[in-house]
Amino acid sequence: MLHRWIAAVILLYFVNISLEEELPLVHTLQGTVRGHHLLSYGHRQYVAFEGIPYAKPPIGNLRFEEPVEAEPWSGIWNGTIIHTCLQLDWLTNEPVGSEDCLYLNVYVPEDKLNDLSNLDVIVHIHGGAFMAGDPNMGGPGYLMDRNVIYVNMNYRLGVLGFLSTEDNVVPGNMGLKDQVLALHWIQKNIRNFGGNPNSVTITGLSAGATCVHLHYFSPLSRGLFHRGISQGGTALTPWAIHKAPLEKAKRLAASIGCITSTTKELVKCLKERSARQVIQYSHDSPIKGFPLTPFSPVVEKPSSGAFITDYPYNLLKSGDIADLPWMTGSTTEEGILGILILGFQYDDLNKRWDTVLPYILSYEHTAFDSDKAVVAHKIKEFYLDGKNVTEDNVQSFIKLFGDRGFLLDLEKSARIQQIVIKSLTYAYIYGYKEESAFDELFGIKNYYGVNHGSDGHFFIHNEI
Repeated sequence: MLHRWIAAVILLYFVNISLEEELPLVHTLQGTVRGHHLLSYGHRQYVAFEGIPYAKPPIGNLRFEEPVEAEPWSGIWNGTIIHTCLQLDWLTNEPVGSEDCLYLNVYVPEDKLNDLSNLDVIVHIHGGAFMAGDPNMGGPGYLMDRNVIYVNMNYRLGVLGFLSTEDNVVPGNMGLKDQVLALHWIQKNIRNFGGNPNSVTITGLSAGATCVHLHYFSPLSRGLFHRGISQGGTALTPWAIHKAPLEKAKRLAASIGCITSTTKELVKCLKERSARQVIQYSHDSPIKGFPLTPFSPVVEKPSSGAFITDYPYNLLKSGDIADLPWMTGSTTEEGILGILILGFQYDDLNKRWDTVLPYILSYEHTAFDSDKAVVAHKIKEFYLDGKNVTEDNVQSFIKLFGDRGFLLDLEKSARIQQIVIKSLTYAYIYGYKEESAFDELFGIKNYYGVNHGSDGHFFIHNEI
């Protein structure tokens, strides 16, 4: 009996070795990666190379710093692990993920895995209000039925990715600079997977859509992509750029005991705190879920490493933008996101309308304090006839949140961009109700319309 058991163990050992030898390998500049096989939505076999490091772990002294290219490794890298950057879970408010998270994933149809395929490359940037999310929010299941290569990546989120001290201590936009480094990695390595580095389309949903559009304005991103698709967000949306990042950084630091006199001391103190402690104190919301993006991209001081040094609207009006094709669009009821975040509870909103609306509609830093209540009153009169929000008139609030948060600046972006560049600009409105929309996903009983993000469900395979 013992001999049979030993024989079985030996057999399994050699079977495992045999299977590993059959798994596909690809050589990158840093080292060799072993992938694994999966099936597409249409049952086509493709190869997944997951968890490939494109940067050094942004931990210790590298926290809040610009990303540094990953070091080479020896042996064969196990490409079967999808990583998640450290964030607060939206449902439990508990930390999930890791600070060591700068990895990307490459997906290739198996029959096209060679350096002669020259396939178009689609690079997806996940959404999540710059605060949450991971590559699983946009899977390859649908696209692998096509002859394309699909790449998605992690980038630092929240305070770890978008803290700014408005000087050269922490200029900000680390999360965007992570994306730039990932795009550089793609340029250097994607041909080995069968991809064409001269045909890269960047795509994104929600905050990811805003990231896509912001890359059009950044000198750091020039030559790294060739067209883009922004679904449910642009660089002009009111929540895209933080207007008072130093103020936010000081409030965060004070909340965890980092009482300092200089930004250098502030950042040193934040680096000494655990990452989980830092992110747990980063959500100081005056009302549930708002502001939508407590930490987000910023306008940096001019420097050679700056991502952007002026507001996107100014850059767009002046034509200081990459002349590349761009498609953008939204759903008919983007504003359902607002009532979803509020949890369909309107009492607190109605009681404190004048004080919380600036945070909900992202004008807390763009209106004078003396004007905020007046603006809130006029908005209520225009959209709600001066009435409180109830289930009876919630469609009017949905329109209000959708107009301010998405639609108006989307139209403005598309109209100006098609004038200032020669490449084509496309815009769409998506209004098809389908069963994977957010109201089904989150158990919403009433039909309010086509929610934020629904336009991405036919493009990326959502794993929610």
